[in-house]
Amino acid sequence: MEHKKRSKLVWLWPAGLLLLVSLHFWFPKTGTGLRHDSYSTTAEGKKAFVYLLEDDPERANHRISRNRDPLAKLTSPDQFYGQKHSQNSKVLCLLGPARYPNKSEWKRLLKWVEAGGSLVIAAHDAKPEFEIEDLNISVKRIRGHIDADSDKIKTDLIDSGRLLWQSYARIIATHKARRIIQADGTTQAVVQTHGKGKVVVLATDFIFTNHSLAWADHSNAEVALLLLEVETKVRNVVIDESLNLSGTPKVVGLLLNPLFKPLT
Repeated sequence: MEHKKRSKLVWLWPAGLLLLVSLHFWFPKTGTGLRHDSYSTTAEGKKAFVYLLEDDPERANHRISRNRDPLAKLTSPDQFYGQKHSQNSKVLCLLGPARYPNKSEWKRLLKWVEAGGSLVIAAHDAKPEFEIEDLNISVKRIRGHIDADSDKIKTDLIDSGRLLWQSYARIIATHKARRIIQADGTTQAVVQTHGKGKVVVLATDFIFTNHSLAWADHSNAEVALLLLEVETKVRNVVIDESLNLSGTPKVVGLLLNPLFKPLT
């Protein structure tokens, strides 16, 4: 009798494990495990920005999506340009990624921009330093941080309204880049034409965060939307999560792997 009970227990564990793993195929994949991704509802998360894009009546015909595939696949003509819309109606958003593109990825991204795409990349405050060598644009950390209100902010994106800006870095760029946001005497956002497309660089991802968009009496939400359409009208907005997935620490990344995520 006791032997039969043990036999049942031996089979019960593999059956339970199989059931947990199969949950991955029943429920959609969401989140990257990071507090600042576009799925997160924390202060530094960007879920409110996704809702803002989806609910904005002026962008009712826009296609809003997240990307979890490698950038090499996303920027290939077959996958990203599509047949119905020209590439100059698309904007790819790298909003405070856990890691920045490597040389190979930058090469593909800039080639895609050169063909007419729009790229918006914002530094993540936790490590706000990266460089786009081909455009001579770099983001450098500053001593202390910037916490500026409208009287210390200069921008041509809006004519009136209150704007709040927080940052731990500044942008260094050549005259080819047009300054579109300055705060406390530092350059915080620039736009630069590259081929048929353009690149918008921000020294911080603050403007896109849930924290930033929480103030209804400020113009942060309006500015966040306008940053996607500087000098270009877009109809297809893609928010990248692939750099958050690949930038997650290895141990955490393993636990969030699709195979192990149900067990985690």
